[in-house]
Amino acid sequence: MYRIDNSNDVDTNHVELQNVITGATTLRLRYVQRNGSVTFSPGHRRQRENTQTREVRFPSSQLTSDSFVRIDSWHQDRVAHHSRFEALCCGWRTWSRRRQLILASVVVLLLILIASAMVVLILLLVRNNGGGNNYHNNVLSTSTPSPRSPTSAPPSPFLQCFVTQTRSSFHNLSMNLTSLNPEVRDYEFEGTLIGFSMENKTVAIYSNNTFQLEENLKVDTMGCQVCQLLSTTINCCSSCPNLENTTTLCSINGTFFQTSNQVVELEVTENGRSLFLTTFSGREPCTLQSYLVNSTTSLVMAGPTRICPNVTDIRLITATTLYIEGNVEGLDQRMVILDGQGQQHIYDNQLNETLVHYNLLNQTALTMRSTLLGEHLLVAIITNSSFYVTRQNIYSGCVTTLAGQQQKFSYDGDLRGGDWIQDQLYLWLVEPE
Repeated sequence: MYRIDNSNDVDTNHVELQNVITGATTLRLRYVQRNGSVTFSPGHRRQRENTQTREVRFPSSQLTSDSFVRIDSWHQDRVAHHSRFEALCCGWRTWSRRRQLILASVVVLLLILIASAMVVLILLLVRNNGGGNNYHNNVLSTSTPSPRSPTSAPPSPFLQCFVTQTRSSFHNLSMNLTSLNPEVRDYEFEGTLIGFSMENKTVAIYSNNTFQLEENLKVDTMGCQVCQLLSTTINCCSSCPNLENTTTLCSINGTFFQTSNQVVELEVTENGRSLFLTTFSGREPCTLQSYLVNSTTSLVMAGPTRICPNVTDIRLITATTLYIEGNVEGLDQRMVILDGQGQQHIYDNQLNETLVHYNLLNQTALTMRSTLLGEHLLVAIITNSSFYVTRQNIYSGCVTTLAGQQQKFSYDGDLRGGDWIQDQLYLWLVEPE
């Protein structure tokens, strides 16, 4: 119960009470105090005309009219403070949205700059790789052919490879070598080169970058003028007395073999006791014949005869055979022919042809050597000042040639020959004394 005392000498006042919470009820009162009369106007209208003391029920007996007005003022201050808070909050939200927009724009700009930098870096790397010779350590590595100008020769239909590494060494020997051959068994290099001098019948073995003379090693040349050693116990000779120029004599651990046809392939078998060779008959009809000579049993096995393809003006011919120890039937053989026009013909067992045209019309080919390396056939044509390399996958038939067709070289001395050591091509020269 709240008691409000009013007297007649109080000036007319107007007070509005807003949303005073009393317990669980919200009471909105409006009263006007004029000359001792009080008029209440809540949800229902009630009027009293009385100059006496009026009693109004309120939740607390300690709340006076002054304190009631102060509470109302506090409520108004709270509303004002709440309004300021809402204004600040609204401003903060507006500033946050602006900051988010700025940050998003900055992030997008940074992403665009990073992407542009990456594109420029990739273009620079591609350009540098295309202009330089950054090849692998392999002697031969493949790449796609580079574009050519309209006035240059037509592009090669084959993949291209490059010479990526060269090494050379000089050795002063007290003899004149007439042959220098790698010791190979079943297409695997044994780590040594075997040199031979026809003048003093002396053998020189090259290993670990040094030559060692084998003066006690005797070689039976059978009276021939030209001999080559395939191992310390196997050698073949030509230009022999009383025999045709195309005749070849071979000694395999004391077992002799003779053929009157031109030898186009010589391979020592894996056990080192047998020799596999292929001969070429230049007479019509042209044929190829393979033999396996076993020195242990002195047995000679002859393989099937193959008819040569219809190629005229054969300058050089070589054969490479993938054979199984002790078997000369059903051989997987590759035949390579260089004709007088400088075209290289590669044939498989079914005489399917792969034609590679080389510009050799004005050059004299010294020799042509071929070997097998895994699933690849490697062919080298060696001249006095350059060499040509062809690589063919024996299963897919894919062909790779040197970029620009040839690799030129310039060394002092007389070029005597060359051959394959795995995927490396070696050349050997002799300087006059």
